[in-house]
Amino acid sequence: MSVSDNPFETPSPRGVRLVQATLRVTLALQCWGYAAQRIHHHADYVLTDLLAQAKDWDVDRVQQVNDITAYVLIVSGLLILIRPIWLILLPLAGWQIGMAVAAVVMGSSAVSALEPASQAVRYTLPTALLLVDFWPPKVKPGLAVCLSSIGLLRFAIAATFIGQGLLALYEFQRGGNLVELITLTSQNFLGRDLSSDQAQNLLAIVGAVDVAIAVALLSSRNRLVALWAALWGLATAFSYTIAFGIDGYPSTLVRAADVGAVLTVLIFWIVAVEEQPARILPEVEDEDLS
Repeated sequence: MSVSDNPFETPSPRGVRLVQATLRVTLALQCWGYAAQRIHHHADYVLTDLLAQAKDWDVDRVQQVNDITAYVLIVSGLLILIRPIWLILLPLAGWQIGMAVAAVVMGSSAVSALEPASQAVRYTLPTALLLVDFWPPKVKPGLAVCLSSIGLLRFAIAATFIGQGLLALYEFQRGGNLVELITLTSQNFLGRDLSSDQAQNLLAIVGAVDVAIAVALLSSRNRLVALWAALWGLATAFSYTIAFGIDGYPSTLVRAADVGAVLTVLIFWIVAVEEQPARILPEVEDEDLS
């Protein structure tokens, strides 16, 4: 196989270090958000609850596993920020896939089925970072690998926005936790009190915007759409802190994945992709062979 045919030996696209840095920071924040849910608010991880149910663990064992998981996530975030390694990234991806699956199994409502889509970015990020920052051994991130990482993120972002959009549309009809989120955000940030009906009606707009962003990101490489998606994701993430104060910041950190993934794709499109103007190609005349 020639060097040009080896995806690990092709030249790295421009801006790959910036892509690596963005993914590192994003994934570290996500790990610390999960850890904060346990350490600061004593929340249980749904995957631990599923394992406890399957293995018949007692309460003390469950609490111990949750505490250990939280501290492992803190250390993992630090190592990812400094020097990510596949021995951390692969188990982290597996743990987050388990969290999404456990949310479906342990869920008691119809919207639980949307969790694998809504959390797609979270469990895809470790793999996306692994592709462009593989170590050890140090593997040069070639063009094909970088394109695979960005493509994987792109599909995960679309799945996440679709999942969140469908959830918003579901709660627009039936109500739910998002109604409280919008009500408290409006009250604390805008100083305006919304009724439950008004907040519920706004969810129709939120859901439509989420689905429209997903379709636009899949159908085109539009930088303005990606920028809007990043700002929309940032507003959604910070709304948890605005609404619930100190109790909401872990959710904001976890949802940093949605913002960081879109920023990564946007940075790659801006730095590494040069758009070419469209050209009209003339019809090729058939040669007269007579």
